[in-house]
Amino acid sequence: MAAILFVTGETLIPRMLTVLLAHDGINAHHARTADEAIRMLAEHADIGAVCADVVLAGETGIELYDRVRGELQKPELPFFFVTALNVTSELGRRLRRDMHCHHFQRPIDPDEMLPILREVLAHG
Repeated sequence: MAAILFVTGETLIPRMLTVLLAHDGINAHHARTADEAIRMLAEHADIGAVCADVVLAGETGIELYDRVRGELQKPELPFFFVTALNVTSELGRRLRRDMHCHHFQRPIDPDEMLPILREVLAHG
């Protein structure tokens, strides 16, 4: 089964989700920055989805998404944006044009998020 990459400056949520996903045999990786995420995606072939905050240190989740799609040539890698903000026009454009792009609203509800992540990774 594939792994997921969480890209966030937070530690609590990825740690909690990592423990819950491990019960299903799903590995999780955690990057704090877009550059670290790009390196991890290049190094870990098992990553089957990315779940990234829209607001990251140094580079936005939207910029990370563009790099994953362009620089890494991964147009079908499921990508989940996480934000407490309203969906902006920039984010909205990506959500509308990319069937592999999704959105989770903060505060995160693990009971809502986990089944979706499990399903995506099971079929990835």
